[in-house]
Amino acid sequence: MNKKARENQKKRKFCYIAIPILGFITISYYWISTYLNLSRIKRSVPTIKVLALGIVSYQSRNGHYPITTRNEILFKSLDTVIKFKSNSQKVREENDGDKILVDRWGTPFKYISEDGSTFLLISAGPDKIFNTKDDFWVTDKEEGRGKAPSLREGKTQKE
Repeated sequence: MNKKARENQKKRKFCYIAIPILGFITISYYWISTYLNLSRIKRSVPTIKVLALGIVSYQSRNGHYPITTRNEILFKSLDTVIKFKSNSQKVREENDGDKILVDRWGTPFKYISEDGSTFLLISAGPDKIFNTKDDFWVTDKEEGRGKAPSLREGKTQKE
């Protein structure tokens, strides 16, 4: 065997070993990241439900849901009901000192209650973009996944 043939044989051996290893690493990374994302989704559903229960508790104490579209005001309203821990994953302190409620992916929840008779609470979901198919949402009447309904005339309606 000449020198060139031996070099080609070494390259082939390297490819026979390296390509399966790289494939294994790629597939493992995909499955691990998918699993971690699914576990965040499973944990996010109870989080939004706990916040919704806090909103309903606020309503039973005050006769109306918190009237705001600002997350930091929602936090102040619910802090008297839920008693968030300072190291809670649901709370993030902003640069101005305001505390806001965030989902498992660190995105602030979107809360809407224009007149206090209905509410809509939305998590942007894993893609961190609102109004997409992976959002989680809760209203005073229903809950779901996907694009959130809008609040019009005191009723929830799909957009």
